[in-house]
Amino acid sequence: MENEKEKQTGMAGECVIRRAVPADVPEIGGLLYQVHRVHSDVRPDLFRAGARKYTDEQVLAILADEKTPVFVAERGGRVVGYAFCIFKQFLNDGSMTDVKSLYVDDLCVDADVRGAHIGQALYRYVVDFAAQKGCYHVTLNVWAGNVNALRFYQKVGLHIQKYGMEVILPATDPGAATEKKERIRFERLTNPEHPMYPQAMALYRQSFPYHELREPLSQARILFDPAYRFLLIYDGEMFVGLLLYWEAEDFLYVEHFCILPELRNRRYGQKVLEELRRHPKTVILEIDPPEDAISIRRKGFYERNGFCENPYAYTHLPYHLGDTGHRLVIMSAPEPIGEETYASFLRFLKERVMVDAFGESTAEV
Repeated sequence: MENEKEKQTGMAGECVIRRAVPADVPEIGGLLYQVHRVHSDVRPDLFRAGARKYTDEQVLAILADEKTPVFVAERGGRVVGYAFCIFKQFLNDGSMTDVKSLYVDDLCVDADVRGAHIGQALYRYVVDFAAQKGCYHVTLNVWAGNVNALRFYQKVGLHIQKYGMEVILPATDPGAATEKKERIRFERLTNPEHPMYPQAMALYRQSFPYHELREPLSQARILFDPAYRFLLIYDGEMFVGLLLYWEAEDFLYVEHFCILPELRNRRYGQKVLEELRRHPKTVILEIDPPEDAISIRRKGFYERNGFCENPYAYTHLPYHLGDTGHRLVIMSAPEPIGEETYASFLRFLKERVMVDAFGESTAEV
């Protein structure tokens, strides 16, 4: 029965799910790097960048052990996903019952084919296999910052079993303290006379097309609005970028966000979004429609950092007289926004954010 089932085609199109064999090890190794990168992005203090969980020799040993079954998803002759599993059972334990568990040690789908439901097919296969083997339940662990994985597992029907908690202690070794990386920090700018304002505005103009830029007078005036946050981003004492957002009653709206070009691909964007997501309110931002390679990569960046696309047909109000506005896609975290929040967002945009977009108000700067 088991061998017959392993030969069946999975539910994700042409994908076949089967037991892993030694010939799969090189492709499994590539996927192990992908998973580890997610973990090192979420917790760089715990996971070394550029590493992987298992060596090829360790994977071969795992494949040879009946207590650690590994399944792969194969598509077009290529391994595009895997599930590492471990049988667990506390026999004759003084405090635990004798139930048999299948623990999912690792589950991965190649980033190139995500969205094809291969992860769901792998998970269903693992659940069926566990039931066939007489297991009581299937369990796994998810790191708190891995929001996409958490959302996926909740979607396929997993529920929270227990919480892992920690407190990170201050360094007590003076040598360790000097080596510890300083956390990214923000400085709010509230006056156009601030010495950093010219440099900040140079980056602002460099980072966005004209139709997404405020008129200079409008940008200077809104610095005084208590709901507006013009934040300079620093790594220690080094200026790295800008985070410009509004705080409404029930959400944050990120109007502009940029990192210095020479510092991109150094995870500053990810670190900023991590800090932003710590806020208890929903975070809303906009991106260009994903219609070319750059806009598709940008959408993927926000998705990897916990943001969801929303289905609303949305046109941003114009920043300049004579313009008609520009079509954008709304993204939000930690989850999509409902129609009530969307309506509130549109009102806030019209009545607060864009009320002086053309810089024609008579208010004093």
